[in-house]
This record gives sequence, C-alpha cells and structure tokens, in this order.
Amino acid sequence: MNITKTTESDVIPIKELVESLTRFYSNDPTKRLPAWFLNSISEQEIINRIVSAEFYNLSYKIDGNLVGYIAIKNNYQLYNLFVSEHHHRCGIAKKLWLAAKEATASKKYFLRSSIYAIPVYERFGFSRVGGPTEKDGIQFQLMEYGE
Repeated sequence: MNITKTTESDVIPIKELVESLTRFYSNDPTKRLPAWFLNSISEQEIINRIVSAEFYNLSYKIDGNLVGYIAIKNNYQLYNLFVSEHHHRCGIAKKLWLAAKEATASKKYFLRSSIYAIPVYERFGFSRVGGPTEKDGIQFQLMEYGE
C-alpha cells in the first residue's frame, strides 16, 4: 500500500507539495498569500501537526516520493488534503480520505474547502454549508459530511 503514517521526515515534501498548489487557493494568484496562511504551512506548523495527538496524518507515496497528504484534526475536521497537481484525478485523494475516515471513525466531518476542490469533496459525499467565504484573498467553502 502507498499510504503510510506521516513522519517528521515527510515535513519538507509536505511543505513543497502545499507550496506547489498555492495557485489554487488565492482569488488573485499574483498576490502574496496572507501571513496566517503562510504560517500554517511552515515547517514548524507541519511538524506540530505530525507530532500532535490532535491530528491523524497520512501520506501517499509513489516510488518513495510523497504525492499526497491528509490531516484530520480531533477526529472530525478534515484539516488538510493535498495531492500533487500531476496526480490529480488518479484517485489518491479518495484513497487518503477513505483511509483517514476509517481510522478516525467519526460520524460527522467538516472542512473548509478551496473553491477549486469543492467538486472533489462533493464526490466524497460532503455537502456545502452556506456560501463561499473569503479571508484575506483566500476563498473557501465550509462543507460537512455525515449525520
């Protein structure tokens, strides 16, 4: 299986993965991302998620290279789900989601989806809650899954 528990050795590949996808987050890709967002993808914050008991983290690797990452916070918040652009539409996000969902076994999940990723989460069974929201040029959609 290509899915493994995330370790601290995965920090740099996760950071590089998330940074490679930044054009999908911002309303204006020419503008610098806000400080709060950049802080959330810093090496230290990624380490904090990996070592924290609040988070369940999985990585997806192909030939030893990290191409996907998921983090579930407190067993019900889908906090991060990233797949390299080259591997979009290959089923990696779904495999990570199903593995994390099985491991955390919550009846209800929520997330703040990028506008780009809404169709992916809808295919997973998530529903939109309200309309899109924006914070400092980053648009997102609150979504929920389950009972």
